[in-house]
Amino acid sequence: MIQQEQVDEIMAFCKAKGVTYYDIQVELVDHIADSIEDLQKSNPTLPFSDALDIAGKQFDNEEFAEIVKSKKRSIEKKISRSIEKEFLSFFTVPRIMITMLLIVVALTSPYFISGQYRFIPIILILFIVLYITLIHAKPIEIEIRSIKEACQIPLLSLDVQSRYERFLRVIGFLYYLSHAIYFFFYASDETHKITDPTPQKILILQLVLVVYTIICILYLSSIYVRQKAYNKIFDQYTKAFISE
Repeated sequence: MIQQEQVDEIMAFCKAKGVTYYDIQVELVDHIADSIEDLQKSNPTLPFSDALDIAGKQFDNEEFAEIVKSKKRSIEKKISRSIEKEFLSFFTVPRIMITMLLIVVALTSPYFISGQYRFIPIILILFIVLYITLIHAKPIEIEIRSIKEACQIPLLSLDVQSRYERFLRVIGFLYYLSHAIYFFFYASDETHKITDPTPQKILILQLVLVVYTIICILYLSSIYVRQKAYNKIFDQYTKAFISE
């Protein structure tokens, strides 16, 4: 049975081999420990340090680098699966119902853009933006930032850019782009006859509001997913966040 001080020796060996990510070192511990145990089974009197030296010489730098690459791919896949699982878990029945309700409001509100009800679409937009930025997004972003800043040892898990992370960039870009389009092309358009809607204008406004609502919901889900994923990483690799 490998003791903690022996685990530390293996971690130090991995670091000396150029493995800087703590979670990769953790993955390599089991791989190297198995080799050490096999050596000690065949030679029970073999000291641990000698067994570690022999195990380390069993593969050259290229073989070791290939093992490290394999472990990196394993962690990237694991984190990606975890992130995608959290994304699906975000859409609980109540949240799905709220999303459908917002879409219904987005589809129906353009029919009330004339007269005293013309402010309804704007209220919908402001409500979603305030809900995301003030109630949920900002506090969660602060928590995510604090976790990253608290990390004392490099973690590949925090640097993984999964398919979902790339998807988030697109959502974030569309989120801010929709703001820019509204303020530059819609809010400043004095010739826009909001009091005289046509079927074409209503259809366009419906499309804009529905797309904007979906983007906002996805943006909110992205913040939620990152929070859950980072908290799991913190719990799994707590030692990486402790100052020595």
